Amino acid sequence: MTYPQNGAYKKIKKVEVMKALGVGNTWFFEANKAVGIVRKYGEGATHQCQPVIDKITSVDGEAEGSTKLLGWLKSWEMAHPV
Repeated sequence: MTYPQNGAYKKIKKVEVMKALGVGNTWFFEANKAVGIVRKYGEGATHQCQPVIDKITSVDGEAEGSTKLLGWLKSWEMAHPV
């Protein structure tokens, strides 16, 4: 990712994003893993799948949290290889 700075574009590094968010390598890796699965099976994806779309768009009940969601996404992906 780049952004303009003094008329030129500066590349934003992963470490700068992590520092700005206040997260470590593990959290960042896991978040990227979840994004990859959603891009693969989410709405408009190459392998679009309704259970994944339903899971990530659900607003019923209490929030599960990122760890539980990632666990569900990883389990779903392993059970449904493409």
